[in-house]
Amino acid sequence: MGLALGLGLGLNRRNGVSSFADKMWASYVSLNPGTYSAAVKTEFINRCKPTYVDSAGTGYYYNTFGPSGLNKTKADWIYFLTGNGAGSGGYAVKSGVVIRWNFGNTIISTNTPGNYNVIYVSLTSTDGWTGVTDFRILAKNYIDYCPTFNLPNVTLFNCQTNGFVGVVPNWPMPKVTACYFNSNLFTGVIPDHNVPLCVTYSPSANTGITGFAGNKVITRNMATDASNLLSVPTAGVDARLKAYNDMFAVTPPIKNLTLNFSGANMGIPTGGSSNADLLGIMATFSSAGFTATIIIRTS
Repeated sequence: MGLALGLGLGLNRRNGVSSFADKMWASYVSLNPGTYSAAVKTEFINRCKPTYVDSAGTGYYYNTFGPSGLNKTKADWIYFLTGNGAGSGGYAVKSGVVIRWNFGNTIISTNTPGNYNVIYVSLTSTDGWTGVTDFRILAKNYIDYCPTFNLPNVTLFNCQTNGFVGVVPNWPMPKVTACYFNSNLFTGVIPDHNVPLCVTYSPSANTGITGFAGNKVITRNMATDASNLLSVPTAGVDARLKAYNDMFAVTPPIKNLTLNFSGANMGIPTGGSSNADLLGIMATFSSAGFTATIIIRTS
């Protein structure tokens, strides 16, 4: 099916038109690995052609980013598929430039667009996303694979309560302090997010998630790790508790901490509430004058 689509799009091409569109699609898939439907691919490629018409004029993507524009080498904008229900939109703050939202044929340049009943939503800016400091699309009816947002300066990120599927992306967010991707349909293992400043981390209520690839998220800055309502087995919960205990044994705590590994599909830590690492964390915090609250499944 994918081959037939590719051949069909190859007919009657003109230099600089379809070549740019194909280049951007390849770049987008490279930046955002995942499986995409033929309809998503077709819509994306069409929007990168000068023949695409929207309320801002003809061929916005091509004229702004293509051979007649900035000549972008990568598709560093954001592109969503929605459940075709009211609620698509979001909130994005970017220093210096107002982000452009494209809801079907409705173009809005604002940080806080309203809700639109459309199938495709895209966000663009001429210089990518390095200036974004606050990005929230919670409860907006977005589905399919979640883009690998490149947000190196974002401090608040929230994509919770949507219908995103597949593996959680490894978003580059070294400055994020609050990261919410709970209540989606993510599956597999959470990548080793490098978020050294993170205070609140919430992957909860993704029952298809089965583990953690690493422990970079564990630092003394953490105050709340809401990794509950997942499907992580006992070995994974044990490993997470051990990682916290090992870290705080050599890096004294500086604030209270809440860890939540509860849920019907979560593994019971070895030893239950008498787990050695669990007790070790609590003892370390108590000695430092802080409180560690650790919630686990016990039966």
